[in-house]
Amino acid sequence: MQQDQSKYDSDRPNSVLTVSHRDRLINTEADSSGDLTSKTRQRIRERTLSGTKDLGILYEYLDDRDIEQTFESYSTEEIMDAMRFLPASVWHTG
Repeated sequence: MQQDQSKYDSDRPNSVLTVSHRDRLINTEADSSGDLTSKTRQRIRERTLSGTKDLGILYEYLDDRDIEQTFESYSTEEIMDAMRFLPASVWHTG
């Protein structure tokens, strides 16, 4: 899936993805092998699952005002673009 890479700032701190994982995913085609190692892919899967579970905790326990402050500097389009992974991943797993 090729996207506009300019919207993925590489200077963001680690989150679901480490800076290194983010860079490798975005620049896979530029890599000489053209693919991620199985170890990297496994780590990304583990972090993605863990981060997704954390979203449920945030939904349950983070105050509404904190959620609003977190996303206030982003447009609805930017948030929806970033979150489209969740329903797509559920669709793929059935």
